[in-house]
Amino acid sequence: MTRSRTNSFRTGSVRSIMPVTTSSSIFGRSMFEKFVPKQPKKKIKTYYDSWAEHYDCDMLDMGYRLHEVATTILMENLENCTDDDCFVIDFGSGTGLIGNKLRKKDFNGILHGVDESRSMLEMANRKHVYDDLYQQHLAVNEKIDITENLLYDGLSCVASFGTEHIHPKMFPDFVNLVKGDGVLVFTAPNHPRDETDKVELESEIKKLVEKETIRKISETTECYFTQGRTSRESHMAATCQLYCYKKNPDNTQFTKF
Repeated sequence: MTRSRTNSFRTGSVRSIMPVTTSSSIFGRSMFEKFVPKQPKKKIKTYYDSWAEHYDCDMLDMGYRLHEVATTILMENLENCTDDDCFVIDFGSGTGLIGNKLRKKDFNGILHGVDESRSMLEMANRKHVYDDLYQQHLAVNEKIDITENLLYDGLSCVASFGTEHIHPKMFPDFVNLVKGDGVLVFTAPNHPRDETDKVELESEIKKLVEKETIRKISETTECYFTQGRTSRESHMAATCQLYCYKKNPDNTQFTKF
């Protein structure tokens, strides 16, 4: 039986907003191209706040596909994905593309979303697919302000790892939120300007693999967009590494001391 979702918003009541309007592909491309890498996080938050109302239309018009691929992998590896008591958390949830796809793929558990942009979360809230949404600044050495003592069966962090979004050094903190045998699906961009971020993330992964905290299930190279749309700064196809890891069953406790 499908649960009735209260869709609560942990930052206070959501203001009334107008329905999402369809924007032209020209507007979408212009917003996509306006992103300036390596900015202060406050400016990046403002950028996403200003794009939130048109984000879904713009990205989907350009053929964005990572939410489809990532949710397929997550559902394939979550053994209890259709159970009411399966808990999943979506970091960098934005407007809720991941959450929406999970529900369409018959995920019937508890779904939490976390993002820094209130405007993006307001758009996610309208989809009525998340049980709780949290607005939080995510930073290294700062507590992730989610429900105390709750461990998740699954975690996604798609198109969000990077020093200007979610710092790669936060990966161990994310692993701490996952149960033994829980699934983590996440990405790292394949672009020369993001190489340091990718190396840092893979360094964190390697340390946890060596500690036998997590184990690799799969790793693939994926295009962000259908038909290999080029990245912002070059004629190269915009691609990322899509990882799927499982937490080992005897490592439910915290991985950092």
